[in-house]
Amino acid sequence: MECRSDLPNGCPRCHACPSAICCELCNPESFERLMLLDIEKPQPQPSRSRLNSGHQISEAEAHLRSALEEFRITATRRCYGNANLIDLGPSLVLPDLVLSRIIDCAWVYKLSTTSDIFRETRWVGSDEYGSAILQLVRQHLPAPHAQALHPINTPLSADALRSRLEAIDQSLATRTTQKRTCRACGASGHISRPFPHSRIVMSSKLI
Repeated sequence: MECRSDLPNGCPRCHACPSAICCELCNPESFERLMLLDIEKPQPQPSRSRLNSGHQISEAEAHLRSALEEFRITATRRCYGNANLIDLGPSLVLPDLVLSRIIDCAWVYKLSTTSDIFRETRWVGSDEYGSAILQLVRQHLPAPHAQALHPINTPLSADALRSRLEAIDQSLATRTTQKRTCRACGASGHISRPFPHSRIVMSSKLI
């Protein structure tokens, strides 16, 4: 009414007009154009492996870490320039947590393809840099059973075959598995189970 006091309903632009339709039940023809979108539920991502990261770092793992550090420095300088490398660091390409996870997975031979890298690390750069990462992993931490899985063109002698099998057994024996321990006492060999809830009624008077 303040804009057009000469009109009975006030200003036609400011006046709040009631809606011509009520709802989907009262005016179903007005809602026929609206469609319900059936959005597919995203598929769950494959779970990561459970690893024991508390082992002692070997010399091969230290060399792999140095190679990964050098790789991400070079990749960051090439993609983002030397200024961003100095200001923000090489984590722009390969974050620290992803680098540590790659080393832990390579130690137990969990990385064979770029899909394995993405499953274990959820790293968005696995498609672009996965092949280079796998090459470094195979160079510094090759799987001990790789030769046993693939056919050998030249026959091995008995001593060479025996030494190769002993090396495989020794490498597999060095893997440490995480033991289940009791949460109550901390000992291994058993786990704690919660007792069923029971109501204990105690008398207020001692007889």
